[in-house]
Amino acid sequence: MFHRAVLGVVTLLAGSIIFAQTPGRAAPAGTPPGNLTDAFTFIPKADVERVEEAIENGLPNDSPVRMVNISGRFNLGVYTLNSPPSQPVRPGSPVSGFYHNDIAEVYIVASGAGTWRVGGELENPKVDDAGGRSVKQVRGPGVVGVLKGYTNQRITSGDVLIVPPGVPHSPGEMMERTKIIRVVIDPHRVLPIFPSIGDASPAALPPAPTKP
Repeated sequence: MFHRAVLGVVTLLAGSIIFAQTPGRAAPAGTPPGNLTDAFTFIPKADVERVEEAIENGLPNDSPVRMVNISGRFNLGVYTLNSPPSQPVRPGSPVSGFYHNDIAEVYIVASGAGTWRVGGELENPKVDDAGGRSVKQVRGPGVVGVLKGYTNQRITSGDVLIVPPGVPHSPGEMMERTKIIRVVIDPHRVLPIFPSIGDASPAALPPAPTKP
């Protein structure tokens, strides 16, 4: 049931962005067009669950389920995180964080509970490794450093967290296995389309037909 709600939020978000950013077609004065676009992407619950299961079996966390191009203007993606319970950081220990130059994110907590470190600033900031997986496949160009003055935001099933570009953040402590759907708005199309053309990844296969 919750996955249906999540997909509804993702669809609403995508539709809002398309409506706001897609240029309208020429039409006679006073007559609006019949639509601005008829392209849409449906992500079955089974596709999300396949990636979640693959993460438990060794696929890197924060992996894509879909990344699509919207009218040649920007990319819109859905990733998933499947994080096991973690130990709290020792008091006084440095906490790593990062921010994205361009990517905006919506974190939708599908299940579990934990914390997310958000805000503050980065101490000793450095440009993120341009050749690493994080930049090339997950979050695009950004900055990494030691996170200071952040909010340790508690998260639980049903919560939604919006992180604009430039806001430092990082995962915190997970009290139990926590699954998060991450919606990515990529205005400069720096992240790859997924699946790529001709890709037959299990995460991209259509779901099995439902039984009558």
